[in-house]
Amino acid sequence: MPKPLQLRLGVFMVLCLFFMGNAFGQITLVNSQTNSNATVASLAINKPTGLAIGNLMIANITNRGTASDPTTVPSGWTKLTSYLVASAGRWAYIAYKVADISDVAATTFTFGWAANQTGIAGGITAFSGVNTTTTGGIEVTGTFATNTTATIIPTTITTLTNNAVVLFLAQISNIGTTFTAGNWTVGGNTMTQSYVVYSSVEPSAGLAYLNQVTAGATGAGSKAISASQRWGGILLSLKPLIAPTIGSFTVPSKTYGDAPFNLTAPSSNSSGAFTYTSSNTSVATISGTTVTIVGAGTSTITATQAANGIYSSGSTTATLTVAKAPLTITAANQSVSYGTAVATVTGAGTYTPTGFVNSETASVIGGTATYSTTYTTITSAGTVGVTITPIVTSLTATNYSFSAANGTITITKANSTITATGTTSYTYTGLIQGPATSNVTGSTGAVTYSYSGTGGTTYGPSSTRPVNAGTYQVEATVATDTNYNGATSTPLAFTIATAPLTITGLTADNKAYDGNTIA
Repeated sequence: MPKPLQLRLGVFMVLCLFFMGNAFGQITLVNSQTNSNATVASLAINKPTGLAIGNLMIANITNRGTASDPTTVPSGWTKLTSYLVASAGRWAYIAYKVADISDVAATTFTFGWAANQTGIAGGITAFSGVNTTTTGGIEVTGTFATNTTATIIPTTITTLTNNAVVLFLAQISNIGTTFTAGNWTVGGNTMTQSYVVYSSVEPSAGLAYLNQVTAGATGAGSKAISASQRWGGILLSLKPLIAPTIGSFTVPSKTYGDAPFNLTAPSSNSSGAFTYTSSNTSVATISGTTVTIVGAGTSTITATQAANGIYSSGSTTATLTVAKAPLTITAANQSVSYGTAVATVTGAGTYTPTGFVNSETASVIGGTATYSTTYTTITSAGTVGVTITPIVTSLTATNYSFSAANGTITITKANSTITATGTTSYTYTGLIQGPATSNVTGSTGAVTYSYSGTGGTTYGPSSTRPVNAGTYQVEATVATDTNYNGATSTPLAFTIATAPLTITGLTADNKAYDGNTIA
């Protein structure tokens, strides 16, 4: 993966970047590859890993062995500069190439001289985000410096563009002399080392880089080496692509279950193509420009514009908010008799959910609803507007919200009970007789009695108690009232026995018994 270039950003410098002309993109190091050899005429260096079309490649090649300036470079490469490394027979040359499809397909690139050299060393570094429309993206080429001191000090350059990348290319031409472990610097600012490479004989080469946020003088470079020996060094700067000016990017709020919708690309001064990604694919997925709602929640939708021409890649984001779909939780209607316990009513509560989308069912609901009601045990039968309401706070569903809808409580009259009571054995008196009391629960309505004969006794039914001897039954009936139904008791059997007959005032005189009953 490409490595972000080291940034040395203070708050003031960030503000300068925003308020000084165009904003520029970030140049990124893609990869470096190196090689060295001895007693050869040329050096094959592997293609930088991850090389892509449009990347800028910088070659830093140095030799020990010939007095000739290497005037030619591999086909397609442009020699930027060449110079002696402090003495004859030691050369360095810097070349560049904007990668094309053949370079991406290549395996190696070969650099060198016409004849065998004592030693050759070098590296290729690839960068992305470089504005390669002119001179391969190299905006400033410094003046090379050479010497035989223990520190490589290339001459300062003045960058022209904010966020230019400063390259420090160096060469050492002496057996056993190395780059020390200390920092590479430019203008006192620490750079990032990309590579150092050593020949088994001599020479050596290295490269470091630094993002210079604000255009201007870099200051001289500095890199210590292990001994006072021949060295060469030069500073270059690479021009970044201009960051595109991307306009407002918005996405509409949605509700779970909504149909897929298409994104509208934001405006931009670049013609690079936009692609889109969703940060939360459990909320939304994207194919091309089509967004499909998957679940409730939020997702960051990123619109990324590809680099094009002088413009770098750029991106902007918008937040997609997907609301939960509403479910209505409607309590089932109930019919209860007057006086039923409130706990019995709420405990019997059930509900019906409506509003599902995507062919989902109640299986997506978790938790249990409880219920409240306006019903009380003394609410009169027939009262209208009595409700039962589901309490939905304990219900859960990933993609649904809940609203409660009332059910209706219908209050019917409760049943009464009545039992006929009283004496069940009477003797004929010539007056009306029979049980005429009862025990009632429920209704406060009037109680009436109905008498009828049983067995061989013919009587009634009548509300009047019987007079004559015989067998009878009585049924007690309580009338309905506001809250209770009427009721009739089980028949209560009773008897009226015959009364004993006493005859007085009869005599028989002067009659001898003769077997007859007639005197």
